[in-house]
Amino acid sequence: MQRIALIISFLIFCTTVQTQTRYGFLLPDSAIYSVTSLSNTLYVGIDNRLHMDNSLWTHYDSIAFKCNNGHLLLDSTYFVIPSRAGNLRIEVHGYVNGKKDTLGFSRFKVLPLPAPKIVFGSTIIDDSMRINNEIFIQADSLYIALSDDIPASKNWIEVREFSIGYNYGGYFIEETSESNAITKEMKAFIAKYGTGKWFSVKVITQSGDALLLTNPMYKVFFY
Repeated sequence: MQRIALIISFLIFCTTVQTQTRYGFLLPDSAIYSVTSLSNTLYVGIDNRLHMDNSLWTHYDSIAFKCNNGHLLLDSTYFVIPSRAGNLRIEVHGYVNGKKDTLGFSRFKVLPLPAPKIVFGSTIIDDSMRINNEIFIQADSLYIALSDDIPASKNWIEVREFSIGYNYGGYFIEETSESNAITKEMKAFIAKYGTGKWFSVKVITQSGDALLLTNPMYKVFFY
């Protein structure tokens, strides 16, 4: 058993050395990281903006980046668009007088894009779809966002109007806002009728310019 363990350890060591030889060494976290995600995670199908610490390779004539999952692009900043969930590696190569030098690589976890969720103020409604009345009453606006991990996502989809209401005796009792603003009437409505009920939130997003398809109806339980 000890011999088998030693063989396995040796194979893992050889694989690690081979990876480091081929791609250089793992770069520090500060070299390349996501500014889109708080957890430095990348997401499939969106522009994941990257910070590149250019001070690490200033003595090279030019720098080339290579990505093994999706596309790495540059406009005002670098960004990567992964094509699949799993892992992603960005290799960094420097050139001096035409000679290539492998500087190293950074690796990232890639996740599928989360399903859109509604946000009251700054509170994203989690999968339980339960929220305290006071959070709604104190909020000023409704947004559609993807995750707490992608703070800017609440600016990606424009809410044109929304309504909130519940079914009672075969009728749908509701209040409507012609923007994403939570109106005084809505707050009074939830304060009076909200506790202990499931409400439907109907959301109409800006057609044509919306980056993502959103669910037109959400269920929320107020307590």
